[in-house]
Amino acid sequence: MSGQFIAFLITGLSHVGAAAVLLVMLFRLGNDRPQDSRGWWDDQGGPGKERPDRPDRSPGGGGIPLPDAVQSTMRMRGPGRLADANPFPVRRSPAREPAPQRDTEPAG
Repeated sequence: MSGQFIAFLITGLSHVGAAAVLLVMLFRLGNDRPQDSRGWWDDQGGPGKERPDRPDRSPGGGGIPLPDAVQSTMRMRGPGRLADANPFPVRRSPAREPAPQRDTEPAG
């Protein structure tokens, strides 16, 4: 047997074995077992707070806003495109045409 065939054989057998383990685990889950994975392990009353029944939906942070929190000058949620909010600046032409550069050395 060549090395390539052995590599394919090992890869195939490992995939078949993993699929078999997955199927056994799925079929062992019955209706009498909890479907939530957090109920599988007991923390033996270890430290930590209990999970709340529902998450806290109150706004967080509190306090006054920061002094450098200034409202934006444009609204980003409007129906228009963002590119239309800031027009491009007008293109400036140079103040004067540059003088052509002359070669002082003769060609040749």
